[in-house]
Amino acid sequence: MSSLDPLTPPIVESIVRAATSDADLEERIRALEAVSGSVDESGSLWAAVSRRGDLAELVGAPTLDYLLAVELSKTADPSEFIDAALRALSGPPLPPHRHGAFALTVASDLVTEGRVPEAIRLLEDVLPRLEETGEMWDLILANLTLSDLLRVTRARGARESAEAALRYASSLTDQTGIMTVILRTLALALSTDGDPRARNAVESAIQISDSEQDVAGYCDGHVAAARVYGLLGDGKKAIKTASFGTKLGRKLGLDVVQAESWAVLAAAYEIAGSVKKSHAAFEEALRQLDGLGPFGTRYAEFLRRNGIASSLRSDSHFIPGRLPDSPF
Repeated sequence: MSSLDPLTPPIVESIVRAATSDADLEERIRALEAVSGSVDESGSLWAAVSRRGDLAELVGAPTLDYLLAVELSKTADPSEFIDAALRALSGPPLPPHRHGAFALTVASDLVTEGRVPEAIRLLEDVLPRLEETGEMWDLILANLTLSDLLRVTRARGARESAEAALRYASSLTDQTGIMTVILRTLALALSTDGDPRARNAVESAIQISDSEQDVAGYCDGHVAAARVYGLLGDGKKAIKTASFGTKLGRKLGLDVVQAESWAVLAAAYEIAGSVKKSHAAFEEALRQLDGLGPFGTRYAEFLRRNGIASSLRSDSHFIPGRLPDSPF
């Protein structure tokens, strides 16, 4: 062992102890992550261990892939993180309450990289695992994300995924915050199919947000409602709701709400036959989106390519190029 080797005898001992512990996988991963902080800054635990066949065999390939993915999420190109993460998720299941959250992060990064079909497949694959382990929050979030992705790609199953999230949420003792998200997602899925029940769902979401004093949910609810009314062909109601959204976003300093409301307002005017107003609103939406940095610019480019009406069926949060927050 050279003097430059980050694996000093105490660190090797800690790795062996963590990897051979009788504790469950979650505890072993935590112990290994704790060791990571002891590795010299010039290396990483994954890089150091992967060079030592004896240690790599003890730690195991799936755990190493997971540690690598966590390491890459901090510093590397997203595609490198995704490749390592997919390897980790394709092996034996990670511990409960880690597997689901990790899969959701990877799915978000796949969307960012424009690999939406892979994100859909990943979420579909992880759902049975989450149901088996009872990871209820991650199960709900995975179904909601899947519903949104199926909706914006016009694939089948968006309504069924949103309804599944609603069923699982019924078992939660505290539904604060989550029920409004579920109802918005369900409403958008229903309205995409032309189902009039979407109106009740999205209006209930707004009422719940109001009663819970959830400002973000209240604003998002109005953006969703404007889309729902537009998809159901109610141009007048869509105009009124989207217009309110632009004012609400401006008043509260919520730039994304304001910009998306302008985009939906453009589509609503188009439905109502007000061509001049539609184009003016669309230009304002694009101007605001272009001012939001890479995230907004990518959505603006999507709208330019696909036209004014695409703002009703799309969602800025699920357009390739989104920059998600990583929990790692």
